[in-house]
Amino acid sequence: MKFKVDVTDDKDIIGNYYECGQENNFTEYKKKIKEKLDSCINYQKNYIDGNKLEKILFKEIEADVFISHSHIDKNLAIAISEWLYKEMGLTAFVDSCVWDYVEEYLDELNNRYNIIKREYKHQTYGYRKANYFASHLYLMLNSALNHMLDKTECLWFINTENSVIPLDKIGKPDQTISPWIYSEIVMANTLRKKIPERYGYEKRSLEHASKLNESVLITHQIEMENFREVDSSIFLDWKRNKNSEEHALDTLYRITKNEEKFYE
Repeated sequence: MKFKVDVTDDKDIIGNYYECGQENNFTEYKKKIKEKLDSCINYQKNYIDGNKLEKILFKEIEADVFISHSHIDKNLAIAISEWLYKEMGLTAFVDSCVWDYVEEYLDELNNRYNIIKREYKHQTYGYRKANYFASHLYLMLNSALNHMLDKTECLWFINTENSVIPLDKIGKPDQTISPWIYSEIVMANTLRKKIPERYGYEKRSLEHASKLNESVLITHQIEMENFREVDSSIFLDWKRNKNSEEHALDTLYRITKNEEKFYE
């Protein structure tokens, strides 16, 4: 299930969760990600085990919701994830918590193997080798993120001007400058709807088997037609309708689709 979430102006709903998220739920799985990256990179032999990295990167991370967002909105995404955890008992996977580590490892690889000129507090990297490192790590990360999308029950896309360019600025609807957002939404639109195991149906899978530098505006069309809208009123309605006899996500599916079941 896919949701387009817009609660950026309502601090009453998520305002209390801005300061508690980063060091709570994410500390442990960020630690696991760092350990996995360390286990796949052998600096003595100049060797990165790409297959191992791709297979194990998120294997031990279990989450209900995948949160896709602009890196500028990281704190907002973490605050929403904290609201989901505290109010609804749901675990969210926030993609930018992983980007940070990949960017750190790119810097480390370039600093070890790709410095062609050193100056005071600055170094110059070789262009081709820097691209080589980045392309490999980004492709492995993208593949792992796609598998994580398939593991989670639903995608939450944080809809802000940082993630989707306002129509009056470019003249075209639903354009993003983030290649990560573009990739995640394309993948989400490619996945077959999975029936949760609690419904008693067989679980379904794939139908088809730095902070990011976005200063150059390369735009990507993203398909948002099948995303359900979630705003502050839905958050409040969801919280009011929460009950112990119904899974929290089933409650959300029900109130955003006029009582229809997840699989209808």
